[in-house]
Amino acid sequence: MRFIDKLPKVPYLNKQSIQMITDLLFVPDRPFNKNSNNNKYDKNSALQIMGNIAFLKDIFNDTMLSKIYTYYSAVPRLIITGGINPAYTVDNEETKLVKHLYTENGKYDWKDVLTIPQSFIMNSRLQKIPNNPWTGEKEPLLETKSNNTKANFISVNQMGGYLGISHIRMLTTAESTLRVIATARKILPKIKDIGTISYIPTFPEFDIVCDRNNWANHQLSRRYVYGEFLRIVKYNEMDEIKLTDIEKAQMECIVKELSKQR
Repeated sequence: MRFIDKLPKVPYLNKQSIQMITDLLFVPDRPFNKNSNNNKYDKNSALQIMGNIAFLKDIFNDTMLSKIYTYYSAVPRLIITGGINPAYTVDNEETKLVKHLYTENGKYDWKDVLTIPQSFIMNSRLQKIPNNPWTGEKEPLLETKSNNTKANFISVNQMGGYLGISHIRMLTTAESTLRVIATARKILPKIKDIGTISYIPTFPEFDIVCDRNNWANHQLSRRYVYGEFLRIVKYNEMDEIKLTDIEKAQMECIVKELSKQR
């Protein structure tokens, strides 16, 4: 059972509150810096693909595959996280949506999600890249036990996956970038250079593109993004994430703005 519903009911959102939520949640990409002398990534860099079984079509579409291969194939360490999520054995609205998105109208078997760790499933998609660079000695580190963002980082850390790492980028959905960064700050305080590289989740059946410019245009994506905001509020209260003073102020302003609209 989710601690915070993935698809909660959404209060009335005016243009100002929509813009405020967008500015808080959708963090701009922060690519790795290359060494100016040899144009290579620092040997202490790692790219982590965060577990997400619903939007594999968006992670591994031709555009993202090209981006991963062209810009990040030279990153020394690749980490892929995600185990088998027991939440998907429950027949509810979220499971039905994720199942619909994952199977792509029968293209993939839902039984895989219930029996195979997400990191294995994602790696199998990644391996379909022609001349895939992450093979042999450079094979990805697959974390197979976790089923949430906090557990992703804790489990990889316990595996020694961050030893020697001083630069990390997480590949994640655009609306989850702040939460992923704030969770990494909390769990991995020794890593100072933390950022995200995002991809845009889509809901093709409803012609929805859930990016910063379009998420508020449909009730489904509104629910999805609003649920993300609720996580930020709750996890901050629980001290599960580390927000900057500016991010906290933004969050508090949104809460106040929403309270005015009730």
